[in-house]
Amino acid sequence: MEDGQEGAVTAEASVPNRVAWLSTERAEKVPELVARRIVREITVNRLQAGHRLPPESEMLARFGVGRASLREALRILEAYGLIRVRPGPRGGPVVTDVKPSAFAQATTLHLHRRGATFRELLEARLVLEPVMARLAAQQLTPASAEHLRDTTQLGRDALEAALEVFSAATAAFHTVVAGTSGNRVLDLYSSALVAIERESVATAFTERTERELTQHVHEQIADAVLSGDGDRAEDLSRRHIRALVRHWEATRPRFLDEGIQWR
Repeated sequence: MEDGQEGAVTAEASVPNRVAWLSTERAEKVPELVARRIVREITVNRLQAGHRLPPESEMLARFGVGRASLREALRILEAYGLIRVRPGPRGGPVVTDVKPSAFAQATTLHLHRRGATFRELLEARLVLEPVMARLAAQQLTPASAEHLRDTTQLGRDALEAALEVFSAATAAFHTVVAGTSGNRVLDLYSSALVAIERESVATAFTERTERELTQHVHEQIADAVLSGDGDRAEDLSRRHIRALVRHWEATRPRFLDEGIQWR
């Protein structure tokens, strides 16, 4: 925090209508409290991606903190992928989408610190994804059904495409099934695990037969979800993840026991 600004915050704490909210948890760092307040306002006001946050002068007046504290709060939110700070005179903080990739990046930090392995990651996927496939069949809407069909077709169209394109299509399929489940917590966690695995491994789906088999299973899962058959969707999803584990055991046996790295 810049010299003199912490003192300014303390002095302003006596003004109830401006910074009384800061006095509830003074042991915490001011930038973290400001970051929480900004996130709360984004959520309550249902601000969408691309929405500009108020200018710095307005937020300084609203939160009653120093410029250094506000800018650190914005850096925290940008590091977590919740906002993007555009440079230049017409720039400023802008709300971003809540992307699994951003959540995945933050998650890898904690998984790295805990020494978690890719085997454990796949074990988690084996728990989550079958349940989500069942929920997807139960929670299907006309809009989500169309989205699932479109995403499944993307995989079919990418069979002859470059590795990166097909890999992205397969990850998108899992992400869409997770989103169709209707559970935002499971959706974010499951999609993040898929993103972490895909970011770390680029050697899958190199053979045409591997791609066709993967796509065939995805189409079976999609059919089960679209027909409302939760039992079959769950069973197919569980078989699919188990087959993925066997694939890694056969092609890269050391990979499963590698530690997840912060990326």
